Amino acid sequence: MQILNPEGIYNFPGFASGVKVSSTIYSAGRVPIDLEGNVIAPNNVRTQTEHIMEDLKVILTEGGATFQNVVYMHTYVLHSDDKPIIHKIRQRYLGDHFPPHTGSIINDPSWVERGIRVEIELIAVLED
Repeated sequence: MQILNPEGIYNFPGFASGVKVSSTIYSAGRVPIDLEGNVIAPNNVRTQTEHIMEDLKVILTEGGATFQNVVYMHTYVLHSDDKPIIHKIRQRYLGDHFPPHTGSIINDPSWVERGIRVEIELIAVLED
């Protein structure tokens, strides 16, 4: 197993940002946090989603993968009205690739307080 805590993104203390097991990469759920641990663009779902997708790109690259290797994504959103914005940005990174996806609406008072609107996690598999 390879721990994926790449430089250039916030790696939560005590947790791996991702792991690579054999040919499979699992990311932790990414929230919009900068290198110092501060929320990026509070309440701006567009900027937050772009930041998360860039972090996921760094994790995938560290594991030798791209978004074309993604086989599953899960997105947690605070407001259902944000789903079309998140989908559009996510698809810009995925291109013609449409992996299975689950979306969950959450009600987390700490997210409201901090201005977090979205969290995304993924699983990718490297081809043999």
